[in-house]
Amino acid sequence: MRHILEFNDYKVRESKTRTKPLSEEEFLDIIKNECKNFSFNNDMLWRGTNNTFGKLGLYMESNRKGTIGNYNYKDFFDVRKDYLVPRYKSLIGSTEPNGAEYLSSDKQVYLVIPFDESNIIFAGSPDLALWSKVNQNFTDELFILQQYTKNFKIPTDKLFDILNGSKLSSTIGKINQMNLGFEFFTNSNCLLLSQDKVDWLKSKLTQ
Repeated sequence: MRHILEFNDYKVRESKTRTKPLSEEEFLDIIKNECKNFSFNNDMLWRGTNNTFGKLGLYMESNRKGTIGNYNYKDFFDVRKDYLVPRYKSLIGSTEPNGAEYLSSDKQVYLVIPFDESNIIFAGSPDLALWSKVNQNFTDELFILQQYTKNFKIPTDKLFDILNGSKLSSTIGKINQMNLGFEFFTNSNCLLLSQDKVDWLKSKLTQ
């Protein structure tokens, strides 16, 4: 698989975020060559972010600016910086568009399309900050590692099992009612597509 990080025209492209702007032609070229496992029959992934890069973008691994506020999971991830998916270099999103919008400081919702075989970590909570607020003890067992393969499906049942066994179990009814989904993060390359461009992509992929 071609590794897009090697291409300086993307790496040096100006952007106020970690996501580089793309034209429609570039977006379709990348999805054709790097995202063969993507299909609208797959489970979708979402991210709330600002739209300074436009409606189409390419996320490329780089350090996050940091998390606003103090949370008890900081030390947990600090000692795991060499793990397969380091959170401090990752894109963070939600398994539901409602969760992506509700739990993000930026209300622009984007479809996330990971590159083929990307490693993705799922958490058994809509947002790690919710666990932190109830003083959840963070352990590796709260997370599930999965690759972005053909016919990709989110491990929803296993994530609900984790949620049920955590300190957020008493709020499951409210979480379900709000349809917030579960947090995920990945440091792999991903395409980002504005929610209002989804029908455009569907039309292009069926041509």
